[in-house]
Amino acid sequence: MAITLVAPLSIAECKQRITQGIDPENPFENWLSSRPILGRVYGDTVRLQCRRKYRNSFAPIYFGELEEASGKTYIHGHFRMHFLVIIFLLFVVCMLTTASILSGQLVVCGMFLPLLALIGAGYGMGKDEEKAIIQFLQTTLEADIAKEQVSS
Repeated sequence: MAITLVAPLSIAECKQRITQGIDPENPFENWLSSRPILGRVYGDTVRLQCRRKYRNSFAPIYFGELEEASGKTYIHGHFRMHFLVIIFLLFVVCMLTTASILSGQLVVCGMFLPLLALIGAGYGMGKDEEKAIIQFLQTTLEADIAKEQVSS
């Protein structure tokens, strides 16, 4: 689901505020600080995720792009799993499908169910994280959800 926020600030100010409000994604430094949001700002794009006390590779990560227009900054973003997790899942699905075809048994297809349950549980646990990241952006950037999105 795409989300567009509108902030009354310049892109430079938005990037500075986001950078000051997050901890870096470096896995070796995560335990040294306590900010609830991890991420990075590179160019006019941001990547944000919530700090977790547990491992959840299927949790959603926010990917956003900053665009300045009419003296405001528009933050266009969406949530999805990490790219490497998606690649791994595609590999597993391909392997299960190949095993099912080569063995001629549909029993192997039953292995998809636990995989789908695991993905659903992990992504479902991250739904509150999506709300927390949007709230962080709204608070930090004094932003509102774009009007065209509210009506739809």
